[in-house]
Amino acid sequence: MTATGSQTRPNLRPVVHLTVSPGEPPIPMTWRPPSAPPRSARERLLLVAERAVGGLAPTLRAALLMLLCALAGLGMIAAIAGPVAALFSTLVLVVIALLRR
Repeated sequence: MTATGSQTRPNLRPVVHLTVSPGEPPIPMTWRPPSAPPRSARERLLLVAERAVGGLAPTLRAALLMLLCALAGLGMIAAIAGPVAALFSTLVLVVIALLRR
């Protein structure tokens, strides 16, 4: 015991001695993160639909259907009311989609 009344514990940690000779070159890092396999056109289309309306649709197919319906509706607005009205409607849909996130 010391003067303060505390006990000291023996150091039980193992000691490791590492030596490196100066003549050896460092080992190069060869690991790379795995790359994703190439996606088909159908997979890319489903990913676009998921990112556009994924929060509104429970499945990827429903998201794709909602996206196609929105595009068809915008096409009809462009055919009936003109491209300015379709662009305005597109802007409104984008703002609504951004506010829902």
